[in-house]
Amino acid sequence: MRRQHMRARRAPHLVASLNHKERRTDRMDHSHPVSRIVYPTFPTILTDEDLGRLFTVTPEEQFWAFTVARRGPSLIALLTQLKVFQQLGRFLSVAELPRAAIDRIGGTLSIEVPETFDYDPRTLYHHHRAIREFLHITPWGPKAREVAMTAIAAAAEARLDPADLINAAIDALIRERYELPLLSRLRLLAGTAHRLVPTSSPGSVCHSKGPAGYTARSEWSPAIRGRFVIDGSARTPL
Repeated sequence: MRRQHMRARRAPHLVASLNHKERRTDRMDHSHPVSRIVYPTFPTILTDEDLGRLFTVTPEEQFWAFTVARRGPSLIALLTQLKVFQQLGRFLSVAELPRAAIDRIGGTLSIEVPETFDYDPRTLYHHHRAIREFLHITPWGPKAREVAMTAIAAAAEARLDPADLINAAIDALIRERYELPLLSRLRLLAGTAHRLVPTSSPGSVCHSKGPAGYTARSEWSPAIRGRFVIDGSARTPL
């Protein structure tokens, strides 16, 4: 009870900048010609500005981290995973964690980062669970898949481009506070969209602006940026 109360008190200060359009953190997927899929990734090279903006650990986050992990390397790993999730909406494998981010967080904690950064599977599982709890995130599973498929089906009534369908799923998952799956999984789901909606004339689909309540990622206002903000009294993405 005490831990939950303290987290609720600190929660208003937890503002993550997932999909910050003015920066390079959010990048389009270019694996398909003229693709407009907006799936959050990190830039290939993280600048000092990127590191300061994306991987600055707050005092509240440090306090929480010490309730989950005790050892130096474990603290670094936990906080690196936390900051990654806040930006991407998903976890990365240990091999994919940006070394520059690991070094920065180690410096913030005044802890020496080992040359070989390893992660025990049990510790990794514990950290992932703790981060989801801290951010009020539900892991990818049947319910998340249903949310994604519902968004894809709604978008497919008015759009043909798979990128629009995938973006609709990403939008819905983030708004409902679900963990994002791999992009390949979203591609597979979008590929089944034609079976979820009645066949209609291509002309009517191509010129439709989309179903009510669906806003393509490219049309989002600048205000829709901080995706994992917790206000302490309600679990809301904004």
